[in-house]
Amino acid sequence: MSIDTASAQREAFSAHRRLLSQALGLCLGTPLVLSHEPAHSAQTPANPAQAQDFTLAGSESPLQLSRVEGALIYLDFWASWCAPCKLSFPWMQAMHERYQESGLVILAVCLDKDAREATAFLQQAKPRFSILFDEQATTPQRYNIKTMPSSFFIRPKSLTMLHKHAGFRSQDQAALERLIQSFLQR
Repeated sequence: MSIDTASAQREAFSAHRRLLSQALGLCLGTPLVLSHEPAHSAQTPANPAQAQDFTLAGSESPLQLSRVEGALIYLDFWASWCAPCKLSFPWMQAMHERYQESGLVILAVCLDKDAREATAFLQQAKPRFSILFDEQATTPQRYNIKTMPSSFFIRPKSLTMLHKHAGFRSQDQAALERLIQSFLQR
C-alpha cells in the first residue's frame, strides 16, 4: 500500500468518524463531541492566546476578523443540524439586542456543507447579527473545534482570545451573559 493510499484511508476514516459523531449528536440532541473533553466546558486562559485571523463570506459581504470594529467579539461556530446550536440562536439574538450599543459584535460561523439547510434555518431564526459561511470548514480546524457549538470571546484589533466555551445549554446563558458584561467593562 502506498503512502498516499494509506493517508487517504486515514482521512476517509476520520471523515466517517466525524459523520457518525454528528449523526449521533443530532439524534440525541446533544453537542457533537469529537474528543474526551467535557461537552460543556469553559476556559478563560491565564495567558490569553491570539485568535486566528480569517476572512469568510458573509450574508452581505466578506468579513475579515481583524477588521471588526467594536469592544468585544462573540465568535460562534454552529450548524443547522446541531440541536444545541439552534438553542443558542435566540440567546445570541437577545445578547445582540442588549449589548450591541455597548460594543458587542456577534459573528456566527455556519459550518453547513449544504447551503439550503442553513438558509432554511436562518429564515426561521431571523438573526440580526452577522452570519458567516465556511463550507470548507477551515476555521474550525484553526480554532481546534471539538464540540458544537463552540464560542470564543475575542478582543477586536488585538485578536486576544479571552474565553472559550464549548457546547450550549439553557443553564449556560446567565454565566455567558455575566462574561459579556465583565469583558465589556474592561
